[in-house]
Amino acid sequence: QFLQLLTNDAWFAWLRPVSQLVAAMDESLDGKVTLTVSGADALAARAKSLLVAVPDDEGFSGHYDEALQRDPDVVFAHAEVAKLMRGQDRTRTSRAL
Repeated sequence: QFLQLLTNDAWFAWLRPVSQLVAAMDESLDGKVTLTVSGADALAARAKSLLVAVPDDEGFSGHYDEALQRDPDVVFAHAEVAKLMRGQDRTRTSRAL
């Protein structure tokens, strides 16, 4: 029922980018297709693009901004994810060298 609401109900439309990313990650990890470095990088880039808070945006970015403003735990989680992504960027750069 939740999946039906998420995919069909207009009230949940703002969550669709996240659910689509989770589905893409799940498909990449199910083992049917080999996950490449470029595929993992593309998924990470999608995640990074979602974690941008935009005040007054009606989509995910606006809801994310509201959560950051409302709950310090979201701020701490955001900081941890940003730290992990910076580490991934450094790893990718060192591999390219």
